[in-house]
Amino acid sequence: MIENIDVCDLIPHRDPFLLIDEVIEYVPGEALHAQRSVSDDDYWFKGHFPGFPIMPGVLVTEALAQSCAAFLALESRYSTAAQQASPAKVYVLLHSDIKFPKAVFPGAQMELRVKMVSASDAFREFRVQAVQKGKVCARGTLKVSATSMEVIDQAKTEPA
Repeated sequence: MIENIDVCDLIPHRDPFLLIDEVIEYVPGEALHAQRSVSDDDYWFKGHFPGFPIMPGVLVTEALAQSCAAFLALESRYSTAAQQASPAKVYVLLHSDIKFPKAVFPGAQMELRVKMVSASDAFREFRVQAVQKGKVCARGTLKVSATSMEVIDQAKTEPA
């Protein structure tokens, strides 16, 4: 069980695009369990869809990706190699393969579960799952890579 971890200390996202509220559990080298309270007031419900509000699948995927980034930030924080000075990391979603068997509705307490299944120098692959009221609403895999802010800043100036 993880206590007193501020999600904003782990990932750079901020309101209104911070899509995880808290880290519930972190198992080093293996998994992370986070959660998001989906509010009736979340901005996307105004247009997706009036009279039948559901959380867009791309935002459920983003919440899962942010959970992967939080896992990697905690891995970096607690690894002995990370004790050495290194540039700030940004986590980039490289690939997603997600299925959405159930919609996420306002008022849901969405559990976000990520489990690392493979790692290479270039990326980490996670098995991910979003659950509300015991029902899986999204599941699949995400591949995430870590890079530095310096690389991101350099990419901003290069032509697409």
